[in-house]
Amino acid sequence: MLAWSGMRGAITLAAAQTLPHDTPYRAELILIAFVVAVTTLLLQGLTLPVVIRWVKVPGDDRARLRTEYGNLLTELTAAAEDAITESGTGTEPDVLARVRNDSLIGKREGRPVSPDPEHDERREEYIRLRLVAIAAERDALLDARSHGRYSSQTFSAAARMLDLEETRLESLGDRPAH
Repeated sequence: MLAWSGMRGAITLAAAQTLPHDTPYRAELILIAFVVAVTTLLLQGLTLPVVIRWVKVPGDDRARLRTEYGNLLTELTAAAEDAITESGTGTEPDVLARVRNDSLIGKREGRPVSPDPEHDERREEYIRLRLVAIAAERDALLDARSHGRYSSQTFSAAARMLDLEETRLESLGDRPAH
């Protein structure tokens, strides 16, 4: 399948373009290379789905991806818990509880979602600790990626989740408190 999806014609065309200008039949050679490139691109490109079915390339194993994603979230949750515990020294217990509740820790344990922190007078501390937790989760995500323990789809999903939450929190930090 990899050989069928390759673009050998494009390499031929690039090589033909490098021929010196005084090469006999240079224009004809470039034209032939172009025809070969277009033909292989169209022929192989249009028949690639048939080749994939014929070779029986398996699709994504959704159950494996869900399990893998759950394992990655468990690692990120542990990193967030450590960061919250370390950075939350001196923080009021109810703010720490809300941070834990709203982070992956709370979501993994099925805790109810707390009210919007914008209405909390300790909002800045809440946002600071949530961003610390997200930074720790991101570090754990990058560490897991560097060790090759999870698929790229799993990393993309986790990174997207962290990006969305971080963006939401940063926008909360930009708003004035009521």
